[in-house]
Amino acid sequence: ENVPSGYRLSREDQSSILRFVKELLDEYLSNSFQLVEVAGIGRNGNVRHLLRSRRLNTVSLPLRITVRGPADVSDFALSYLIEVLDEHKEELSRKLMLFNWLAFNDATVSVDVYDFNAISKPVEETEHFVRLKLA
Repeated sequence: ENVPSGYRLSREDQSSILRFVKELLDEYLSNSFQLVEVAGIGRNGNVRHLLRSRRLNTVSLPLRITVRGPADVSDFALSYLIEVLDEHKEELSRKLMLFNWLAFNDATVSVDVYDFNAISKPVEETEHFVRLKLA
């Protein structure tokens, strides 16, 4: 929310956000998990732009986050990823302003589960779909 109307998330901004999310998770994930990948997902690799209202937009950036860890903690991986990202959303918000002040100077960031058909993976490696809302 609070992203200017008509703003389109550029590939450069998307890459910067993905890189920062990876750095953040590398730094803050517990030793129980190894980060395998952070990738953007969307139709044909494009970011989806959602919910235009008044003069402000909400821009969603769906992510696929793959982690590796012990089988006994894999059930908690998604909630843990959401928790880590949510705890550090202010850092992400500050980074966004550095990337593109005009687009993100009044933006807020929220994190939630992205409803995507799960892809079967071995228990040791699971993919988790998370959506960053740039609002």
